[in-house]
Amino acid sequence: MAVAATYPGIQRYTLIVSPEPAPVAYKMTETAHFEHSSYPAIDQRSSNIEEYWQSLEPGTDVVFPVHKPALGFALVDMSPVYEKSRAFYRARK
Repeated sequence: MAVAATYPGIQRYTLIVSPEPAPVAYKMTETAHFEHSSYPAIDQRSSNIEEYWQSLEPGTDVVFPVHKPALGFALVDMSPVYEKSRAFYRARK
């Protein structure tokens, strides 16, 4: 039970120590996979917005709002990405 509570606890602690995310430009190394030299990789290959990611060229810089790492854990605010993906899908209709 304690292990199950650890992840949300770390998330909450990260938001306390870094309440405002900083924009971090990640390079898309392959479809839906992003890397940055100072932050953990972001892997969105199993996300529900596969066609949106496929619309971006590998090598593209994508800016993610990231809360500074606390206890080795960086928290990514995906809401701007989801807004862009919704606009992408609406435009395709």
